[in-house]
Amino acid sequence: MIRRAIILLFALHSPVWAQQPEQDPRLLSLALLRARAELEQADSAYVRMRHLRDRDLISAAEMEARLAERERAVLGVMERWVALNAAEPRLKVISAFKRRAANGETIARVRVRIDASTPPLDVAAIASRQMMDRVVTSAGVAFVSLKDEVGTAGTAIGVPYQHEWRQDPAGGGRDFDFRLLRDVEAVVVSLVSAGRVEERKVWLEADVSGTITVQSHPFSQEADVGSEASYELTLERFGGDDRPVRITVTGLPPSIPHVFTDPETGARIGQLRFAAGQHQRHLRLTLSMPAPDAAALAIDSAYRFRVVASPDGEPRVPGVGALPDDIRQSGTGVAELEVVPRGVGRAELRASNLYHELQEGQAADLAVAVRNIGTRPLDQVRVTVEGPSGWTVVSVPPELRSVAPNTERPVRLRLTPQRGAELGDFEARLRLEGSSGSTRLVVEPTVVRLRLRARTGGLATAALLGGLLILATGSVLLARKLGNR
Repeated sequence: MIRRAIILLFALHSPVWAQQPEQDPRLLSLALLRARAELEQADSAYVRMRHLRDRDLISAAEMEARLAERERAVLGVMERWVALNAAEPRLKVISAFKRRAANGETIARVRVRIDASTPPLDVAAIASRQMMDRVVTSAGVAFVSLKDEVGTAGTAIGVPYQHEWRQDPAGGGRDFDFRLLRDVEAVVVSLVSAGRVEERKVWLEADVSGTITVQSHPFSQEADVGSEASYELTLERFGGDDRPVRITVTGLPPSIPHVFTDPETGARIGQLRFAAGQHQRHLRLTLSMPAPDAAALAIDSAYRFRVVASPDGEPRVPGVGALPDDIRQSGTGVAELEVVPRGVGRAELRASNLYHELQEGQAADLAVAVRNIGTRPLDQVRVTVEGPSGWTVVSVPPELRSVAPNTERPVRLRLTPQRGAELGDFEARLRLEGSSGSTRLVVEPTVVRLRLRARTGGLATAALLGGLLILATGSVLLARKLGNR
């Protein structure tokens, strides 16, 4: 019973002992030597008391007391050993590299070793199996992670956020790979073991394999037919020689031409070199989308293609698909991109007559037609009229729900002046309202000129005609008289 209580007490307090790295290792070494001397003394006393007990010279209670003293001495040695082990640095960072993966991700690989000491032989020999399992097991599992800063303010910067490491009793090193969430030059290697945290800040060496990576911003674009789509490319390479790097595009249909240019000078580029000490180059890829009638493109369909940067000057990547392992390991940089051709809805308003003359009380009937000269249907198209004040407008039909590409739909407009409307010359502006997908229509207005004059009555017209007839008759008679003279 006493032994179990002591073991439980040790288990409860062992994390406290393990969290005292601030103590001087020299003093802890002296304390361990003193504890081992006390253990030897307690063990000798226990042996003598056991011989006396075998001859019934002492009681069982006295024997239990000596046994408890021996157990306390064992615990004292283990306590000093755990404290000394926690005070001494154990984490060793052997190497730390970063490299670019074929998909553009930054990978950091760190190799670490834990220099773990073993319990003194005399402790391992006399301590109980349960006690030793407790100590060794708690110290045999470690967690390795990468952070951006030392201490509690540091944030995990590598994925996975931590690797679990069941330590090798032989004390060998092990490699751990992390995907960096941010490209940095230095990281903090953090080790958590037996309740203790050790951290080392190290600079990441560059991978000198010469692998090229290609990254694009953005990787996917939508472009109207007849326009252009641009991609900003970043090429990176660590190490390698100065051989030229050829840039090509695979997977695009021949109807979509492309060109690589220097963003600063605008010069066309087919291949490039990395100068000494240069790790990055920037390029611009421009795709020219054909006009709607130039080539048959699948509107609203994604065209996936690749930008290939080959370090030996010859592209070795076929069309779009899974990358073979030998291509991934050859140093060839590949970026997966896509472009989506979008149709464009372009509307045109045609009017058969742009001038109308009418009298008071008459209406102007305008025959117009809405034509879609684009590559996307027009939706909810209405013809609106910005006319003179006091005029009413009626449209038949009031709205065209859809106008397909290369088709025309008629619309009739009636413009009626109200009674007592002002006479004179006016203008009416015909506009188109609607959309094509998510784009609103933008069309120049069509101007129709109107002339409104007063109505002439029937009697006034007859009197005017009669007066003209009388005047003509009188003129003839006067001419005859003058001729007879």
